[in-house]
Amino acid sequence: MANLPQLSIALGRAVTPLPWGPKGARPVRLIFLLAVPEYATTEHLNLMSGFSRLHKEPRLISRLLAATDTFEILRVLTEVRWRVHSPTPA
Repeated sequence: MANLPQLSIALGRAVTPLPWGPKGARPVRLIFLLAVPEYATTEHLNLMSGFSRLHKEPRLISRLLAATDTFEILRVLTEVRWRVHSPTPA
């Protein structure tokens, strides 16, 4: 996204599953929206990789759905194996 100053993430949680994607796809209860600056392609790929790993962790998904506040959600997300981009030494 041009002129976006920083990467931003929004999380939507639904009490009842929502239809999402093509007809016949499984309904969802968690939706992550990403706004990614043009320069943050590596960070974007690392996030997508982490979300893919999160998808395979039913225990963490259940905890995200049950979280009662932002701090609890962040606590759960810190348990996901995120790849962190390390700057190349100069």
